Amino acid sequence: MLAIVTIQVATRLLSRSVPWSEELTRNSFIVTVFLGMTVGFRRLEHARITFLLKLLPKHLQSLYIHFYFISGTIFFVILAHQGLRMTLQQFRSGEMSPACGIPMYLVTLPISIGAALAIIAQFQSVYVDKSTRKKLIQELFVGEEGLTSEDRFQ
Repeated sequence: MLAIVTIQVATRLLSRSVPWSEELTRNSFIVTVFLGMTVGFRRLEHARITFLLKLLPKHLQSLYIHFYFISGTIFFVILAHQGLRMTLQQFRSGEMSPACGIPMYLVTLPISIGAALAIIAQFQSVYVDKSTRKKLIQELFVGEEGLTSEDRFQ
């Protein structure tokens, strides 16, 4: 992707723009973001908002990890569904990208694939991998004394 952007900048400086470079960069970015998002959810390297959860009563805070999984799953199911609808529409219509001439469904398919993989990755990080589950729990209860994070979620 970096090479394509470099070519795009260099050719624009020479007043000879390459028509396919911008489109290919945008399409590569879509694929990279939606497939890379899965890795972020698996390793817990994505943004999470926990300050509101700390305001909840202690007995509701113990539901945090399940709320985290359920809310993420709902979002990714909607994303996968809408992405698949768009992909199928582009497939049926035979839509092609204007500059590169590739089928547009190949560009939007990673949206659904990435969302499905993110659900799997999130499930693994919450319910399968004990180290990532512990990291999630510790984020919420940093600084509380006399109570281990595991005590809250047993």
